[in-house]
Amino acid sequence: ELTQVLVQAGATIPFGVSNSVIYDENNEWVVSYTGMTVNAESTTAPFYGDTCMEVTNIGRMDSISFTNTTAVSYADYTTIGFAIKLKEKMTSQMGLYMSFYSDGVLVSNEVQVTVDKANVTTWQTVQLAMSDFTFSSPSFKQVRLRWSKTGANTNHAGFYLDYMKLQDGV
Repeated sequence: ELTQVLVQAGATIPFGVSNSVIYDENNEWVVSYTGMTVNAESTTAPFYGDTCMEVTNIGRMDSISFTNTTAVSYADYTTIGFAIKLKEKMTSQMGLYMSFYSDGVLVSNEVQVTVDKANVTTWQTVQLAMSDFTFSSPSFKQVRLRWSKTGANTNHAGFYLDYMKLQDGV
């Protein structure tokens, strides 16, 4: 036994738990990207549901953004998480970073996303604490993932991304 949760009669989620899905079936937040190639409705082995995001041909400083129509208070959530499956190994010179924006303005610091850079066979689940970010605004509208690469700019084969969500009470 890991934990216990209370699911009240007629409820669909445990009491005190809240989720806000950012990306699952590409009908949540609006997806945009710079530089890389993105198929936001790939049916190639999704982690959850029927589709996942397939990201290919990633170059230095390429990014994916997820934009909501309304502002979200960072204080309403304790974590942000997603699933990722690498298509090829990442070298030590490669990194993935997350940050938050509001109306095109950066409102948080950038935090490196920790993944097993050698794992190309299984989905990895990533959880970042909202407390890892320093916010300059009480809310945001956009989550951005940025690819970083130092040294020679050889493009990376990419990764699959699925089920990105904000959570509280977990």
